[in-house]
Amino acid sequence: MNPKYVRVLNCPWNGRDLVKLATAEFMVKMGRAEWVKLAGEHGIRMLLSDKRNTDAAAAAARGYQAASAPLFKSPDLSVMKANQPDRYKDNLLGGKQFGGRGRSALGRSAIDRTIQFNRE
Repeated sequence: MNPKYVRVLNCPWNGRDLVKLATAEFMVKMGRAEWVKLAGEHGIRMLLSDKRNTDAAAAAARGYQAASAPLFKSPDLSVMKANQPDRYKDNLLGGKQFGGRGRSALGRSAIDRTIQFNRE
């Protein structure tokens, strides 16, 4: 490894676990980290008792929490039927017009981008 860089044992941020030697020395002097020996190399361990480190870890975790949230919520068909009963009436009557098929609540207009099948 480049002698100008130092490995961070427990990064509170996302991204590289390497920092410049001058930055590592500054963090140790400020009380945010301490020196450790890593397999023949020097490194630093960030102290989680420092508020700046815990704030950085919380900020890094926010990105993962947002990514795990669903991108969209699937529609509740009972709410759709209640809000627009005329639009979904034909498809929710038991499929009489379609011979028992086509009980979808998506409607039959071009706006919904549904495919119409001819009944044979």
